[in-house]
Amino acid sequence: MADFKKKLFNGVLWRLVNIVSAFVFNIILVNGLGAADSGRFLFQLNNLSFIILFLGFGMESGMSYYATRREIPRSELFTIAVCWSIAASVLFTFLFYGSGFFSRSLVPEKTPFIPVYIFGSLLITFLGALFYSSHDNAPPNLLVAGANTLLIIVLAKYRLTGKPIGVESFINYYFIVYGLTGLLMALILFKKGTDFGRLRLGSGMVSPLLRYSFHSFMLAGLYTLLKRSDYWLVERFCTPGDMGNYIQSTKIIQLILLFPSLASFTLYPLLVESIHQQRDSEAKVIRLSAIYMLFAVIISTPIALLGFLIFPFLYGHTFEKMNHTVLLLIPGLVTLAGTYPLTAYFSGINRNSINISALTFSIIIMVISDLLLLPHYLIFGAAAGSSLAGLFYFAYLLLKFKKINNLTLTEISKTIKLKEAFFSLYKSAGR
Repeated sequence: MADFKKKLFNGVLWRLVNIVSAFVFNIILVNGLGAADSGRFLFQLNNLSFIILFLGFGMESGMSYYATRREIPRSELFTIAVCWSIAASVLFTFLFYGSGFFSRSLVPEKTPFIPVYIFGSLLITFLGALFYSSHDNAPPNLLVAGANTLLIIVLAKYRLTGKPIGVESFINYYFIVYGLTGLLMALILFKKGTDFGRLRLGSGMVSPLLRYSFHSFMLAGLYTLLKRSDYWLVERFCTPGDMGNYIQSTKIIQLILLFPSLASFTLYPLLVESIHQQRDSEAKVIRLSAIYMLFAVIISTPIALLGFLIFPFLYGHTFEKMNHTVLLLIPGLVTLAGTYPLTAYFSGINRNSINISALTFSIIIMVISDLLLLPHYLIFGAAAGSSLAGLFYFAYLLLKFKKINNLTLTEISKTIKLKEAFFSLYKSAGR
């Protein structure tokens, strides 16, 4: 258990470096662009993230799963990651420039650097999974933090020279930096002794890898839809300024999910190991879920009380609707924090179908709620619909966990031992 907590906190701390750099970059970006232009920029990145998700096919989860269990050599997984990234980038380039498969409404700026960004992002996603599966958390997080720092320097140069920041020009810098970051990550992994391995296509492992990855792809796609599909509805019913306010509100709310978001990259391989070795994994899941929700409440409380002062100071006067939007988002996302250990558990026992069902029903609830509320209450209605979906998502997963392990709600509450678990994790962090 001590080793489990040590590795978990190591992953959290390194991921924190990444999160802080991204947060600072976002603050400087929106102050430079304002609500409308930053909303346009981030909306385009949101669309590209769905393309990257589609092209990745969930392979990062399959690589993490089989690398953690040591059933496929890392050298083979490294080869798959590089080859898949190249092939997917070539496919995207053909579809984007050759056939017009992706419309200009999805990716308006047809810069030649979009394929570079796609390639780099896929490498970061795949190779990051290999780093995390061996608990080597420093390189991927430091590289992405370095990319964010470089972009902050570019933005600072604009501000110091007094030149306006154009979305079209800045997005080229963004794409190039992330493309180079992916290449650096591959080089570091190669320097650490992970060579290109010979692919054994007839070994019987490719099919399970693809099957597991497909389930993870479905899961990741649905989870991303749960978090971001309302962006399209907000863009349809609201002004660009409201769009900017809503996107930044959801980004602020991610602070509530900071601890589970940081831990999730480390938690999954640890839970797979624990389940594989039959080491009290169910109790760990319950306690971690409770702790995640406690952290969410602790973080959200000052945001809820002081948001009306914090948001105008950080973002400027064009983000005047953030305070009420954040207040409406908090309830659902606090419970969403508690789902991280539950979803990792179901993935670890190869029951991703439960996660997929929970997400599907939650998305349906959110879309229906948004269609009913958005025309009348605009981004406030979207925030309420998102919270309702998050509450349902947690309740569904908890009831399935209870059923699989033949637990009553009373037994679950006794297992939590929240006070003891909290102080145990606090002491571990101190060491």
